Amino acid sequence: MGTMLYGKGFFLNVCYDELNLKQPRLVQEVHAEYVRAGAEILETNTFGANPLKLGSYGLADETEKINRTAAELARTAAGGKTSVVGAIGPLGVRIEPFGPTSQLEAEALFARQVQGLLAGGWTDSSSKRSATWTKCTPGSWPCAPRPICRLCAR
Repeated sequence: MGTMLYGKGFFLNVCYDELNLKQPRLVQEVHAEYVRAGAEILETNTFGANPLKLGSYGLADETEKINRTAAELARTAAGGKTSVVGAIGPLGVRIEPFGPTSQLEAEALFARQVQGLLAGGWTDSSSKRSATWTKCTPGSWPCAPRPICRLCAR
């Protein structure tokens, strides 16, 4: 997604995740290009859409909205022909014991991104974990996928 947006004239000084709100037709068109090319999976335009990375653009408060919109755009472009996965990149900070961010803080930051993706209709269809995600709170997630939380014994 980022390479395609870059090729359309959006350079590295732009928050690509914000384009879901500012240029939704452009993002949806990139998805549609992938569908026309035969892609079996679309990835949401949300690789850096977590509160920490968005905060560097003054957009931390828009985390859920950006992720929700991104999931909606990808699902619409997929038109039921292509699967949609939520792109979740790194926070960009070190997590304890190697850095100052606790695991609970990291889980809470990732949870905001996941909640936005879920609100936009994204589900983890490979493991049916979406129902678990919607009931989770940081520190008590029994079945969240790595690296967001520990895997449960089930």
